[in-house]
Amino acid sequence: MSYAVVYVTFPDRKSANKISKHLLKNKLIVCSNIFQVSSEYWWKKRIEKTREVAMLAKTTDKKFAEVKKEIIRLHPYKVPVIEKIKASANTSAEKWIRSYLK
Repeated sequence: MSYAVVYVTFPDRKSANKISKHLLKNKLIVCSNIFQVSSEYWWKKRIEKTREVAMLAKTTDKKFAEVKKEIIRLHPYKVPVIEKIKASANTSAEKWIRSYLK
């Protein structure tokens, strides 16, 4: 089984935690890791440098569209970047993911 890791950045920990908790409660993700990052990116024809909070969330390929829809609906950024990364793991981890995200 392969699954998906969803990578998203947020302006602060509060918004990341709010969306993570929403996705967990609705059984769209099985786990999230939230951590501070330093980001550099193009915005309005300039290079910006900002402190952000990133989230890695584990979900299934089947649930990704709904995860994306909910993040877009709740995210404070005008243009949130929601990246799907195909992943695979050890058998017991994949069983754990599958058992919660049926």
